[in-house]
Amino acid sequence: MIIADDKINTIAILSRHNNHAELAVKSLHAGKHVFVEKPLAIDRQQLDSVIEAAYEHPGQVLMVGFNRRFAPLVLKMRNFYANRAEPMHVHYRVNAGYIPSNHWTQDPVIGGGRIIGEGCHFIDLALSLVKQPIIAVSANALPNAGKYKNDNVSMVITFSDGSIATID
Repeated sequence: MIIADDKINTIAILSRHNNHAELAVKSLHAGKHVFVEKPLAIDRQQLDSVIEAAYEHPGQVLMVGFNRRFAPLVLKMRNFYANRAEPMHVHYRVNAGYIPSNHWTQDPVIGGGRIIGEGCHFIDLALSLVKQPIIAVSANALPNAGKYKNDNVSMVITFSDGSIATID
């Protein structure tokens, strides 16, 4: 297996979402640096296992592939707000298109659902703009009527400096 190969020092995990945490943990324990495509985990148990492995191996780099924070326009926004003195209100509206309910990403066991699989990108982008710790999150989704699998959600994130982000 590639994780056991001593000639390799970095593992890129680009598999289906349900494998990310397990492979990240194995890679960290094998002394590898790890790049994981999002999401890092699809449930709390998986996330806790990755956090524990990362603390056990502080010399290893663990990076999640959040790419939106590096988009040219986002970098310009971050620069524009770099010296802000007041809290921000970030409103991020997403229209990502329909994914059929039988797609693997919509399976809660394999893909975690669309919000876990993609919503993490939007939360990370808001975090990269505000640059303050998150202190509270609330979210509500339209009921699952069979077609959208709770894909239509509104999240409100509160940051330590009083900033808020709304993600729809």
